[in-house]
Amino acid sequence: MKICGNGTVFGWGPIIALMLIGGIGIQTVYVHHVTFPTFQGFLIMCAWSCVVVIIITSLLASIYIGPGYVKFKWEPKDPKDQVKLQRCRQCDSYKAPRSHHCKDCGRCVKMLDHHCPWINNCVGNDNKAFFLAFTTSVPIGCTYSAYVLFRFLYTYWPLLVRSRRHPITKEYVDSLPQVVLNNAAMFNVYTFLFTLMAGAFALGVTIAVAVLGGVQWRSAFTNKTGIESWIITKAERRPRETPFVFPFDLGWKGNLMATLNMSLFGDGIYWPVKEGCSVFDITMEQLAQKALKRKKRQSFITKMAPGAMGYKAGFWVCLQQPWESHIKIKEGDTIQAWRMSKHWFYGELVRRCSWHIEVWKSNPCTSPLVLGGRSEGWDLSNQYAFEERLVPKEMC
Repeated sequence: MKICGNGTVFGWGPIIALMLIGGIGIQTVYVHHVTFPTFQGFLIMCAWSCVVVIIITSLLASIYIGPGYVKFKWEPKDPKDQVKLQRCRQCDSYKAPRSHHCKDCGRCVKMLDHHCPWINNCVGNDNKAFFLAFTTSVPIGCTYSAYVLFRFLYTYWPLLVRSRRHPITKEYVDSLPQVVLNNAAMFNVYTFLFTLMAGAFALGVTIAVAVLGGVQWRSAFTNKTGIESWIITKAERRPRETPFVFPFDLGWKGNLMATLNMSLFGDGIYWPVKEGCSVFDITMEQLAQKALKRKKRQSFITKMAPGAMGYKAGFWVCLQQPWESHIKIKEGDTIQAWRMSKHWFYGELVRRCSWHIEVWKSNPCTSPLVLGGRSEGWDLSNQYAFEERLVPKEMC
């Protein structure tokens, strides 16, 4: 097991996540017994504690179980299926159905959803169920924490923020439960500040992770990742004789069961499919899309180096860049582009050497280049693009 680096808790994401869990949890425990000083409140506290255990356990499981990597030099069971698959040069193997290469992990990941900095790892097939548990339990636990913390502030703010404008009357003190009088030392401005801060963090985490959880549950109910949604969109736009059928759509119940069963017990490669479909349908569609992309790509030579994040291209161009990985561009580099946004090209860098061509491969992503010339009606006088990929040693 790795001690540090990618796939461990020793990254800025997991450390911040654990600090938030600890800070919110400790402050909730600190004020709970005076906010709800009843036996029912104690039982609810025990239930909330179980939710916190699920949060921490699912977070660690998502990190250390990992997304599931395709083995190096992987090949399909039937050699005839090799022509239906893409090949990953970095992993020196065929890309298994539904797998994609993660540049952060340096491996092909089974059913890659995205690389999540909060777990310092990818979300893929093997940790999908645990990540669903994490993104579901966090909003539940933080919602209750926020309620307890703000209820504490609302109920006892005269004791916490004492001033001449808000004097504490004898009638108010007599109305307080005995547990408050027994813990009078905790009612001060420091408790007020820490509780307010913890409540604000709990509310913010609830909203942020609830949105992420909604995206993940939608993915589970449709049995479709964000990457696959983009592939399907391109498949529907591409000229074809028959409409594209997503082979893994089994209805929302079947999709959910397939997602959970494959995550907990399956290999993440050979998924159940619709009748009349094949597990290789989506990989063959990717091959067709890339073949079409090769026909459409155009080559250009950069006129200048755009600088980090394309700042030399101008403030507005830099501001409107797609937030994806970038290519480092130098003056005189040759670029092959296949699509564009307003000011940015999606493509790859091709640097011509004296005796071979060196390629910095990309997924369809972007890079800051200043390009000149015109092609197929594109105005290239003010276009910029980026994407960064390491050059494999064997290609140099």
